[in-house]
Amino acid sequence: MSHPILQSLPQADCPYLYFYNKEPLDPVAIETFGLNAKPTADAFGTFGTGMKHGIAWLAGRGYSVHFYSKRMMPEYQFTGVTQMTFRGQPTKQIALFGWNNTRLKVLPFTDNLAKAWQPWMIFREFRCNATDEGGSWTTLPEEIPEDSGTVIAIACPELNDIAARVDQFFLTTPLRWRLGAFDIHEGESDFIYYRGVACYKLDKPSLHTYNIQHPQPLTEDRTLQSIGPWHYYLGTFLTQSENEDFLDWWYNTYTEAKGDHFEDKLDMDYVPKVSCSPQALRYLTNGKIALPPALSLWFKGTDSYGEATRPQTFNDDQLSFLLKEIAPLLTSLDESLLQWEPGNPLARTRVSYAEDSLRLSPRAFMLDKFQLAGLIYAVATAKRLGEPLGSEDHLMILGESLLRERCIS
Repeated sequence: MSHPILQSLPQADCPYLYFYNKEPLDPVAIETFGLNAKPTADAFGTFGTGMKHGIAWLAGRGYSVHFYSKRMMPEYQFTGVTQMTFRGQPTKQIALFGWNNTRLKVLPFTDNLAKAWQPWMIFREFRCNATDEGGSWTTLPEEIPEDSGTVIAIACPELNDIAARVDQFFLTTPLRWRLGAFDIHEGESDFIYYRGVACYKLDKPSLHTYNIQHPQPLTEDRTLQSIGPWHYYLGTFLTQSENEDFLDWWYNTYTEAKGDHFEDKLDMDYVPKVSCSPQALRYLTNGKIALPPALSLWFKGTDSYGEATRPQTFNDDQLSFLLKEIAPLLTSLDESLLQWEPGNPLARTRVSYAEDSLRLSPRAFMLDKFQLAGLIYAVATAKRLGEPLGSEDHLMILGESLLRERCIS
């Protein structure tokens, strides 16, 4: 036997999608805004408006939503529109119809509702509503349980396209790390997820897939009000985590990717400037590890940076030795970072422990001698190896790390 709704559905130009659950749908849920009484405490729906948005969006594009519920009379109804005029402007108001296209009730909203929503948002509403009620969805009519008290059928090519790519909008990739209320899954993504559901469209793919579990305020279209929580969680864990396996995995995959990813936009203004964990410090001061630009600047403003890059074991003799050693390499340096200024007494004073012919740009006068040595050494090393220079801040951290290794050895 098949479900009774299948005997009532009209022929459509594309396959139907079916959303079902055991509890019969109360028609009041279609007719009333802000009505929300989910059976589970962790339900995704909270506004009591999602189904109405979906109905209106579909009606505005000429598609109906077909309902079967034992609480409806008749048991089968579908949505359509009825024409009305408001202040001289024609408008389509949503209505419920029954057998033989009999209009049963005009609903208190028009097809302007959810007009700016995207197809994936509409699919999300029907899918989440079904799962909140303990049900599911399918493209195959034979998979609809016969005892389903509610079945919603929709034939819309745009939603069918979303259904074919459902894994992009509902998280299914393997979980790699769970860090409190912040999950990191394997694989790139075009979205940030909230409790497993796409909730923020990125302007470029992220290297990893991120899922926020902690309760967040959402906008009317169920997206995050702000991307700030992502910046806070990721920035905090990259600087405070004591999990060496996680830090090793994240920093090394970011370094090896060498691509244009959303992680490059990490905004550390959401993260307090506190001392880093000893485990994170190893990566933040490792010159061979790439850092998101904002993370590099953030780190320089912490006490950890000063402690890590100005160790007391270095003395003027060691620094003088290093600067003299690399001076012959300076002829190949990028002039935008280092410039020759013969006869400049200030430059000669700042680098009096190097060769007399060395002259530096004004930017270098603001650096202490260890930062200066690190900058020079990093640029010289990069040039010698034929590697891109990167930002001056990254070079400084890289150079200081190389200097520490050289002096200690």
